[in-house]
Amino acid sequence: AIVAVTVDTLESPPSCRNYCSISPIDGADEVLIFGGEYFDGDTSVCYNDVYRYNYVKDEWKSVSSPNTPPPRCSHQAISVREHIYIFGGEFSTTYQFHHYRDLWRFDINS
Repeated sequence: AIVAVTVDTLESPPSCRNYCSISPIDGADEVLIFGGEYFDGDTSVCYNDVYRYNYVKDEWKSVSSPNTPPPRCSHQAISVREHIYIFGGEFSTTYQFHHYRDLWRFDINS
């Protein structure tokens, strides 16, 4: 399958969230942020968006791919060379709850 990955520079940081993962990108002044949850006391939203943050340039980029994992929070992430692995987590809203037991691999170079 052909994967079309797009990277767009953002004017401002992404929306506030909790329980996302922040993983260092090996050999770069960047971290990869994935997923997370926003809860305001009434409404809960789970995210599956991906961002790259360059902390030296203070620059945010949004990364989109047709192969992004489903929305989740409270997952585990680890960076290994040019890959970031995402495991498990949960999908939580005010009316649904699901635990994931899947493993995803992001290729940093694509």
